[in-house]
Amino acid sequence: MKIRCFVAVILGVILIGAAVLLTVGTKQNNSGLLQEYAKKQLENETEKLAMKLTMFISGNMDNIVVLSDKIAQIEKENWDQKELGEFLQKASTQMQYSDMNLCGTDGKGIDLTGREQKVDFCSYYKSALMGDTTVAISSFYEGSTSDLMIYTTPIRDNGEIVGVLRASMELEVLQSMMSTITFRGKEDIYLLKRNGAIITEISEENNTDFFSLIKMEDDSFSQLQQVIKQGKSILTEASIDGEVCYLSFNGIKNIKEGGVMLTIPRDQLLSLFEFDEKVNLNNWQLILLLTVIISTIALATIALMESIGRLRVQDLAYYDDVTESINYNGFRKEALAQLHKPVEDEYAIVEISIDRFDYIKAFFGTQEGKRIFKFISKVLKENMKEGELFCRFNTDYFLLFLSYHSKEELANRLSFLDIKMSRFDEKDKENDKYELKLHYGIYCIEEDVDDIDVMVSRAYLALLQVKNDRKQPYEFYSNAMQSRILDEKEIEEHMYTALEEKEFLVYLQPKYDLNTGLQVGAEALVRWMHPDKGLMYPGRFIGVFEKNGFIVKLDMYILDVLCHRLKIWMSKGYRPMPLSINISRLNLFDENFVDNIESTLERYGIPANLIEIEIAEEVVTDNIDLLSSLIIRLKEYGFLISMDDFGTGTTSMSTLYNVPVDELKLDRKFLLGAEKTDRGKNVIKSIIELAKRLDIKVVSEGVENKSQAQMLKELGCDMIQGYVFSDPLPIREYEDYAYGPNARENKIW
Repeated sequence: MKIRCFVAVILGVILIGAAVLLTVGTKQNNSGLLQEYAKKQLENETEKLAMKLTMFISGNMDNIVVLSDKIAQIEKENWDQKELGEFLQKASTQMQYSDMNLCGTDGKGIDLTGREQKVDFCSYYKSALMGDTTVAISSFYEGSTSDLMIYTTPIRDNGEIVGVLRASMELEVLQSMMSTITFRGKEDIYLLKRNGAIITEISEENNTDFFSLIKMEDDSFSQLQQVIKQGKSILTEASIDGEVCYLSFNGIKNIKEGGVMLTIPRDQLLSLFEFDEKVNLNNWQLILLLTVIISTIALATIALMESIGRLRVQDLAYYDDVTESINYNGFRKEALAQLHKPVEDEYAIVEISIDRFDYIKAFFGTQEGKRIFKFISKVLKENMKEGELFCRFNTDYFLLFLSYHSKEELANRLSFLDIKMSRFDEKDKENDKYELKLHYGIYCIEEDVDDIDVMVSRAYLALLQVKNDRKQPYEFYSNAMQSRILDEKEIEEHMYTALEEKEFLVYLQPKYDLNTGLQVGAEALVRWMHPDKGLMYPGRFIGVFEKNGFIVKLDMYILDVLCHRLKIWMSKGYRPMPLSINISRLNLFDENFVDNIESTLERYGIPANLIEIEIAEEVVTDNIDLLSSLIIRLKEYGFLISMDDFGTGTTSMSTLYNVPVDELKLDRKFLLGAEKTDRGKNVIKSIIELAKRLDIKVVSEGVENKSQAQMLKELGCDMIQGYVFSDPLPIREYEDYAYGPNARENKIW
């Protein structure tokens, strides 16, 4: 409201000043001032049009986000119900959307008529799967030749992206808003893309490229191209069809593709504001002055009424009810404003993650999660300085906008805040519910001061370095991390295609019995044969998949490959040995996980004891209450359960007693320690003795030579695996290794 009123008042002052000067100047001066006045009118009308479209698009973005929140409250299996379809149909009509598409994470969507559509071709759909809400000029369905205004947003269920909502709007809706009465139809109005392509226009001729219509000096032409590309504003002159015209451009802030361009011949614009010299000067002066006053009052009134009408929408757009503070929209807006103030302080963006929040919410409930959010918000409110900000971000993260003078000072400040926030429920500590532990990713702002999203992504990249580190609570962003961002984006853009094209390859690394020396099974490992990057190892992409949730699909794909291969071997008369597969924590927290893997085995007719499920020790210890019942259920069905990376976490004897695993896989660091000292050997021996008392087998991975294998045998270890005996092998090579004519020769001694 303040901005619009300010613009109206400034416009009024300009008009009054122009009126006074016009009445006392010479005819020549009148002509010059009229020209400036006319150009200012053109500039103002362009800005008003851009602002009107910006507000319209922003309102639609808010609407589709609200709709996605409503859909998230409905169980996914009920998305095809008639009631939801009717609700979306009604919303589509009210909000002027021409169509809507409710999409799953499998690249398939259903439109308002119930027809299934394929949407994985759309990059904005893929962006939504990564958490982005976008608006773009694009095609709604594959093969469509007409462009539409496409709004795309993720559907989140307790922070997890379970689908995507897409809505389309005919460009005619925007076209109907691109009008002005100021120039009496003598102007042409264009909606342009940043490359100069004409999206839609209000003019007599149909063209596709605005730059091909105009002629101007090279420097001015380059400047115009640059301004349009950046989405800023400019008023300039150019020749169109041999006639000198004024060009006025203004970018639309919340759509990267678009901006508004008004053009009008110079002579026609000036003729609209010429005065009849026969009119008495005093009468003309009075008429102009009254016009100025009435226009100013009208503009201020319009601004006030529009602001009152948008007040509730703005509250929803910039406010977080849970934390009773600004949300990310408000954070982004206020942070940008602060960065453009002339202050000496340096600023940093800090992203905070709550460790094991999925476990806390699942075990203690949603209300406990909200209680944590409110507590963190209270601490932050009490410790923010002037000009500093915070908000809740992406459901269970927080963002801080902090001032600082040195990195050391900033680190000490975060340590202080960490102590304050870690005291959650300190008075009830005897209950020992859980430890509230936080991690911090820090980006010290040095550039890109106009793009908060970029800053947040860099803070998040720094956070990823320490997110699972129990010792180091924070990390600063470095430029070296940028290449990783680009690599992750490329990986995410291609991962669904890779799954469809079967680019993920399953390798099997044999496991050996230390008593007989013979092979007794194998562990499944994954490689990615990328068409451009070549063969990629898990360290390159598994972390990305864990972050975006794609790991769930990859786990089930690998299980399907293993079951298919076991069925082939059984049909050939081989005696298949158990194959182990690592399962991510995301799958373990899926309530349908057990049913999914059971149905996969039943589809292929594979006995459950041929599949060994490996779960990382850290996942078990962090979620013992939840996973104990899950493991019991898996064992009842017949699966073998292995605790992977044993020794990297804090497993206690009581944990092993309460979690019925069949196997412990010793982390490689134990083996390295045992080679150097007797103390290291004694640690391994103690673990093996404890495991045997609990009827748990022990596997040591990462064995590099036969002397290590001999030592492990003497200590009582049951099985080993390592590169010294066999590399991970592609499935067909493994089949020959394990079941070929020379299989009996594959002994470790």
